[in-house]
Amino acid sequence: MGQGDIAYFGIRHHGPGSADSLAQALQDLQPVAVLIEGPIDASALLPLLARPEMQPPVALLC
Repeated sequence: MGQGDIAYFGIRHHGPGSADSLAQALQDLQPVAVLIEGPIDASALLPLLARPEMQPPVALLC
């Protein structure tokens, strides 16, 4: 991908195939940044998700 290119990936919360496809795409694309949409009431948990010891898969229960 060139600078400024954007790739979108739809993820189904119950589909493991989506997660596998996304993991491969991220490995192939090596993005500089990843935007993750989530529920607004989970915003306070973002620092926890950024911790190095947090390893996927991760689920939020709000």
